[in-house]
Amino acid sequence: MEHDLDVLNPEQLNKMKPSELAKILEVDGIIKGRILNFDKLILGFYNDVTVGAEVTLYDGRNDEIIWTADSKAVTYALSGPSIMGAIVAVYNAYRMSMEVQLLRTADDLFRDMVKTVPQPSTSKVLEGPRIDFVLHDGVQPKKAGDRLRVAVQGEPHKFAYFHIGEFKKNIEMHETDTPGWYEGEYPVEPGDNVNQAVLAAVLRDEAGMSTTRKDVLQPIQFDTEPPQAPSDLRVVARSDRVQLQWKGSPSRDVAGYFVYRNDKPLSTGSKLNDQGTEFTELTDTRIQVGEKYFYRVSAFDRVGNESEPGSAIEALVVSPNQKAGGVIQQDTTWYRAGSPYHIEEAVTIAENTTLHIEPGTVVMSRGPGMRVKGVLHADGTPELPIVFTREAELPAGQKWDGLSFAQSERGESKVRFSQVKHARIGLLCDSASPEIAQSEIAQNETGIKILNAFSKPRVLNNTITDNEKYGISVAQNAEPEISGNDIRNNREAGIQLSNDKSRVAQNKITHNRIGLSLHHSLGTAHRNSIHSNETIQAASGEADAAPFDARENFWGSHEGLAVLGSIRGPVEVNPILTEEGSDKTQTLSILKGPLKGKILQTSYLVPANSPYILEETVVVDRGANLFIQPGVRIRFNSGQSLEVHDGSVLALGTSLDPIIFTANTSQAKPGYYESALVVKSENGKSSKLEFVIVEYAKVGVRSTDGETEINNSILRGNYTGILLENRSTGKASRNLFTQNNGDGAVLIRGMAQASIVENNFISNSFAIQNQNFTFKIDARNNYWGNDAGQNPDWDLLLIGRDNIEFSPWKNEPLELALK
Repeated sequence: MEHDLDVLNPEQLNKMKPSELAKILEVDGIIKGRILNFDKLILGFYNDVTVGAEVTLYDGRNDEIIWTADSKAVTYALSGPSIMGAIVAVYNAYRMSMEVQLLRTADDLFRDMVKTVPQPSTSKVLEGPRIDFVLHDGVQPKKAGDRLRVAVQGEPHKFAYFHIGEFKKNIEMHETDTPGWYEGEYPVEPGDNVNQAVLAAVLRDEAGMSTTRKDVLQPIQFDTEPPQAPSDLRVVARSDRVQLQWKGSPSRDVAGYFVYRNDKPLSTGSKLNDQGTEFTELTDTRIQVGEKYFYRVSAFDRVGNESEPGSAIEALVVSPNQKAGGVIQQDTTWYRAGSPYHIEEAVTIAENTTLHIEPGTVVMSRGPGMRVKGVLHADGTPELPIVFTREAELPAGQKWDGLSFAQSERGESKVRFSQVKHARIGLLCDSASPEIAQSEIAQNETGIKILNAFSKPRVLNNTITDNEKYGISVAQNAEPEISGNDIRNNREAGIQLSNDKSRVAQNKITHNRIGLSLHHSLGTAHRNSIHSNETIQAASGEADAAPFDARENFWGSHEGLAVLGSIRGPVEVNPILTEEGSDKTQTLSILKGPLKGKILQTSYLVPANSPYILEETVVVDRGANLFIQPGVRIRFNSGQSLEVHDGSVLALGTSLDPIIFTANTSQAKPGYYESALVVKSENGKSSKLEFVIVEYAKVGVRSTDGETEINNSILRGNYTGILLENRSTGKASRNLFTQNNGDGAVLIRGMAQASIVENNFISNSFAIQNQNFTFKIDARNNYWGNDAGQNPDWDLLLIGRDNIEFSPWKNEPLELALK
């Protein structure tokens, strides 16, 4: 019902009649009471708690008093000669704070007061035996071997037992010499694990009536399971101390750790710390140089359960600045405490021999290296890498011989979390298959070199940087796995692959001069990020080599021209990754031969699919662009041509990788095919040829409309080199025109305009024929041939020279980029 009663306002509540409250609360009766006592007293080993209250029950209909009571309860604590006294002492000393005693005394008070409430006579007959209070000593968790002790005070001469939650039921108790005092106990056994169990005591009479009293304020806990043992114990021995570190136990109740030391590996030994330590490290200073110690660590919980100690770890106390050299013929360990190890003569690890190098060890060489025929375990940690380098006093730039793994096919050697620096070859794998992982390979001439078919090393997650030649060089049919590495700032190439079968995956290859340098490689490169290298991302040096499989890599862009423009030679890139670290791919429109018909979208001709056979005339139309990559060769069938109607052709080779347009026959002669390029486009797009060779065409390049530019190219053995007609515009610079013996090197007619400057014209029927009498042709600074001299016979060189501006000219051939 609706009301304005503030139940937290005692003044308002006291002013209201019981009947008014009963109506608001919708009850039959109202109980009002006040606290008379709430005190505690402590005198030495004696303490008592007093709680007193006055309570009145009102009829909610007419405000009549039905029942009233006032009472006081006292709880005291003493020692006694029986088990009961012991329980009470433990109870008060370790468990029962004064606040808990107040709550317990209040509970006892109100239990007694409720008994005075008027009841029907039959209910008294049905009452069970009285329980005054329950005590137990299970406040602190108990482990196996401990005993839970319980005491009850109540009506004498009854049957008594107790329950531990749902864990154990009906544990018998017996009455002591003091009537009404009952005691019992439960021995905790291994495997007894209880958490927050409520103890319940029961008194039962001969009639079967019983009373249960629960101690909900202090639940019981048994913990008999030891925590999990710690792991990854690491020791670092020095001449004056041994430092231990370990990975803590994952158990939530772990309280600390014990450290054991012995001079034998299979026994536990004695504790170094009797009180334990809460930390995961410890330093042992009670040591002697030359002695060997074995350490183990266990974990314990707050109850005292202790785990089994972990595996023993050896520590040999040695002095620093150890010398190394010669053949190691028995299993040996190099310790961090012995650092730095000075290699004064070449170290050889013999067959069937293992050299272990402890984390944090430093190895320095005056020049000689380490040759591994057996097994090398150089297994550092991120915090304590192993360092292989030259001696500090060596002249700048002087290298040492590095680590050489030779004729060791078992693959057991490991170099992990290490640094290899300032070597001629950081790590050489010659018919060997070590694991090289999580290491820094830097400032060597070559970081890692892998040779021969029996070499199958795993090169994983390293940083390979600032090497003077190659980050990694692979040759001679070696089959390494190269994965997850950061390969950058190497002066020649990030990775060089030559006649190999490498698997290169998920590496980051950046800021090298060349990303991938390829020479007849049969390997693969997938899911790498290859970009931001200085010159090109990938280069295959042989035009006739099989295409290198470099699919699904990120090349720094998702634009086809940017990707393919950074690659030289036959490299298969389709599909490409569109973003670094992404799995999203994109397929570029890379054409495969034979060529014929129309090209209606931006497309690419690449060395990986070269040579292309142009079977029938190909037309670039509908605004498409055709990009021809360096190194591509196009072979034309008889009478065919490449034409641009609405679009453009961009054939941009390089001086080392020119694009070649030639005849598809072994008996080529001028005029075998129609034209390498016919430009009929009027859409404003320009076609451009640079570093190309055009040979054996009827007309090498023909432009009837639009703009065409040819630079740094060779036009040879054609009937006509270049034909410009109608309203086309042409530019030609730094080209060689030779042996074009039909209409000659350049023919201009109609309303075409041309700029033909700084070219070499040698042995053509005519250099330029100008049949355009409207526009003057710019033909300055050309070399007109060996027979031109100071006073060339212009009639033999230029037709229509009145409209050709040919002076000045060159008396010597120009030095051209494309030879």
